[in-house]
Amino acid sequence: MPATLDQAATLRAMAAGRRPAAAAACTRCHGDTGARTVWENLGIALAASGHRTLLLPLAYGSFWRREAAAEEAEAPGIGDHYGLFRAEAPVPAAAGGRGLADLLSGRHALAGGMEVLLLECGYGSSSRARDILPLAPTMLLVFTCDAHSVLASYELVKRVARARLEAGLPEQRLLLLANKAPSPEAGREALKRFCGAAGNFLGLRPAPIGALPFDARVGEARAAGLPVSVLFPDCGFSKSAAAAAENLMEELCRTR
Repeated sequence: MPATLDQAATLRAMAAGRRPAAAAACTRCHGDTGARTVWENLGIALAASGHRTLLLPLAYGSFWRREAAAEEAEAPGIGDHYGLFRAEAPVPAAAGGRGLADLLSGRHALAGGMEVLLLECGYGSSSRARDILPLAPTMLLVFTCDAHSVLASYELVKRVARARLEAGLPEQRLLLLANKAPSPEAGREALKRFCGAAGNFLGLRPAPIGALPFDARVGEARAAGLPVSVLFPDCGFSKSAAAAAENLMEELCRTR
């Protein structure tokens, strides 16, 4: 990985006077969804299209604490990962002396100079995600096409929608991505079922951004320690991820 870029002070200077990054809180409901692989390759595809993108894992703990004296020391390094900028450690509570709202809105100093901010929020069932997801203006949810994953993801969306309603917040922009689809038809059907249930029973209008196929090349790339879109740019997963990245950017531009 190339040398770490300048950190807190430089990033604050880059952020001054710039348009906020388009931010999305990324989550999944259970393990084995391949969500981290999805987010990484979406970010690389966005970067390859010319969009400066930062993938940022959120640390456990309170984002509401303000520890201004520690902000310089606690800011994580930001490294260039095949064109995608990625934090080399989870973002701690006090990084940049800002709050959770700044991260979720793309106004945080760490997003300075970035066009897209993808925030890894962990499992939707975790206590961390339960606090964070209802506050996010935009949520990107990754699930697989089996009935269990669709149902668990629907329950997460219902819980988040209820929390936003109780807090008096406007409707969240919900983006859906199906992963490990056994066929294009299965992926489209899973997205259709999810959108129908969310619309009919919750009154939501989710936006599907794509369905990524089950692809053995993903495992091969992981074993080689490389992103699949870098090692196998022409495989089915990589091409589908690039198309999903285009759709993601279109949806994020609508909410900036």
